[in-house]
Amino acid sequence: MRAAPKKAADADPENVKRVIEASIARFREPLLIEQGEAPIPIEPNRWSLDPGPRGCLLHVWSDAGNLVRRVTAVVAETNGRVELRASRFGQADAPLSLIDRAAKGQAALRGAGRTVFREFFRRMIARRYKGWDIEKLSSPAVFVVTVAVLFLRLFPLLLRGVAWIAGRLGGASLQIALWHLTRAPLQPGRLALLLI
Repeated sequence: MRAAPKKAADADPENVKRVIEASIARFREPLLIEQGEAPIPIEPNRWSLDPGPRGCLLHVWSDAGNLVRRVTAVVAETNGRVELRASRFGQADAPLSLIDRAAKGQAALRGAGRTVFREFFRRMIARRYKGWDIEKLSSPAVFVVTVAVLFLRLFPLLLRGVAWIAGRLGGASLQIALWHLTRAPLQPGRLALLLI
């Protein structure tokens, strides 16, 4: 059963330090997660926490990476999870999660892989196409798919119209071919969709 969230601690650096140190000591497998970054395990003697006038300076390092953030407040505490508000140097506040990987029901770990990939992909696209946004990059593909779906919807109507005109003007072979097409119009439509 999940515990109810405890009352959030204030932004006093000493209280923030006390909550973080107690949580790391209590968790069996502490892990630090920042949105869009790979989770960093907190191992003994591989982290430091120094209180200052505007928050605590948290430094966590491992073989996989390094994270330095100024933690300004504890937002919420639950069993196996502490939500923190941290500021990146020279940037706005960002959420930071301190979780126990050994605790059950950690949804943050399940979503962390997707978030890391999404941020990696966003940075890769931003590096390759400076000044472009995702709408400009994806609009041609969205347009082609929209036209293909409309074609599949309108193709049977178009065939019926052509069959009606051929019935008034053409010979028997054209009428029979169009009659077969109007009975199963999706087969040629799917082939046309493959060409797109």
